[in-house]
Amino acid sequence: DRPPLDDRAVRRAGLDYWAEVDLRRHIDLERLYAALPGSRFLYFTTKSDLSYTDYRFRAGDCLVFGRETRGLPEDVLHANWERALTIPMPNPNVRSLNLAVSVGIALYEARRQILNSPEI
Repeated sequence: DRPPLDDRAVRRAGLDYWAEVDLRRHIDLERLYAALPGSRFLYFTTKSDLSYTDYRFRAGDCLVFGRETRGLPEDVLHANWERALTIPMPNPNVRSLNLAVSVGIALYEARRQILNSPEI
């Protein structure tokens, strides 16, 4: 059901930056949770009213995105609704951005907040 993460796709996506990346793939959420026991998990969805810009990110947060076509499962969102974030869309006729753009936007904001935090 999920296309394999092949070497060619990985190389193309990362250009020549792979030496700087610690890539880890988890087949399901349970394994992700087990691998990052000290992390706070934040779930991105078009269904939330809590904007990612109104959330205070901190080091160790794990940003979780669903599939581009379906998003995250409803049961995951409902169980974690207080940490379900959205990227607001100014045009009501446009539901969402593509997955890569959404990840980039959210990750950039999280890193910006963390790097500008007085706690560092």
